[in-house]
Amino acid sequence: MSYFEDVYLKRMNKDGTTIQERAKTRKEHEFDEPFLKKTKYQGLIY
Repeated sequence: MSYFEDVYLKRMNKDGTTIQERAKTRKEHEFDEPFLKKTKYQGLIY
């Protein structure tokens, strides 16, 4: 395999391969970073 396939594409597609996946990942990251770090308690919602 080449550097392009092994490294570059994995780095570029780490947040998703489509626009919808990238938007979802960005929204999750924007919520998790500032909000959850400031909260005292963390819970899982199913």
